[in-house]
Amino acid sequence: MDTGRFAYTPVMADARGFSELTNPYGLLRSPWNTNPVPYLLRNNETFFSFADEMTAFPSCSQFSGYLGESFASVSQALDGLLHGPVHIMIGGHWGAKHDWSGLASGMSTDSDSMLLLSKVVWREGFARVPESCSADTPASECVPHCPASIVSPNGEALTSAHARTILNKVNVFAVGNSKSWWTAVFSASGGTLDDAALLDELCHVGYAGEMFTSSAPQDPTFWPLHGNAERFVQYLRVLKAEGTISFDETWGYEFKTHQASSTGRVCDWSGVGAPPDMPACDWGTCPGHKEDDLLPFTNLFAAQGDRLLTNAEFYDLISPFNDDLPYAYDSISTWKGCTDDSLLVEAGLASAKN
Repeated sequence: MDTGRFAYTPVMADARGFSELTNPYGLLRSPWNTNPVPYLLRNNETFFSFADEMTAFPSCSQFSGYLGESFASVSQALDGLLHGPVHIMIGGHWGAKHDWSGLASGMSTDSDSMLLLSKVVWREGFARVPESCSADTPASECVPHCPASIVSPNGEALTSAHARTILNKVNVFAVGNSKSWWTAVFSASGGTLDDAALLDELCHVGYAGEMFTSSAPQDPTFWPLHGNAERFVQYLRVLKAEGTISFDETWGYEFKTHQASSTGRVCDWSGVGAPPDMPACDWGTCPGHKEDDLLPFTNLFAAQGDRLLTNAEFYDLISPFNDDLPYAYDSISTWKGCTDDSLLVEAGLASAKN
């Protein structure tokens, strides 16, 4: 970002004392995001597809469609439809090893799958990243790759059949539309691409803007986006208390698997050394989504101290009826972009003002 209000917003450098995870240059980025540029990055293309082929941010009608739905349903929507596209559209993904731009038409809206599936290959231990790169290390020499000792342990050349075995092992072709997506891409290439080319690209990863990574809070856009999600839930709780809508607040978050962002695999990296050492991976669900799972945040308020809160306790803490909540939104009922600035009017639950 070199123009506008957030031009040259810095990404935390020398971050190893702040976080256990940084990129090889010591920047506060995901380890696989080896981009050395120490400033906020965005891209309007996601693997050669403009805005991931999305044409608009989440709309008022999409939010209003969840009035009267359960907390479980709303949570699922907030995790995806009602905020997820903004992360991808603003963050973007670029820096492919090969030029796949001519295949964008075959990728359709699944162009974001390339980064998500690269992360799967990385989590499963096939893609590795240099532990450290000096500030003067060229970007081309500090990139993720799949070591030959892992993908070709017997020294043979990587074949399409061998690559397919690895891709199946990490569940790539069982994820969402990825099989049909890859078939379309393969067809669009006129047969010039094969499974070995796909694995090679996934191992390389490329770069992503902050919003399409776990370092998204460094992009100022992150805060109004996520604050708006909380504001929406607060409004639902108020409308329920007023008797305007029903809102079942039973915890019921459904952790979906077999999608590019969650394949249903969990990997234990404790004790893993240099290649060919590999993590122990199995089917499971990462902790953090259930009602009684503990959140890794302390000292959020004076009385908490170092005691960890469950999801349920945190949900109680951020209730709009909690007098000790140390912040408030200036409005939870005004929704610009809605008919009459109102979710209720948009949903047909109230009449428009004269």
